[in-house]
Amino acid sequence: MPSFSVPLPSLSLTAALKKLVAQLPQENRDLIRMIVELIQGTSKEVKETKMRFAGGVHA
Repeated sequence: MPSFSVPLPSLSLTAALKKLVAQLPQENRDLIRMIVELIQGTSKEVKETKMRFAGGVHA
């Protein structure tokens, strides 16, 4: 699993993003959810997919 040294977003940023996403049409929210689930699934299977994140460049 890659290690990121990026700090977690603040609670206010998270709340603002949630508010913006809530304003999107349902189809767009569904698409965002699918993309996030795909990224999460890919990152969980990094050894099998060989798609690890390395400083912004796939190695």
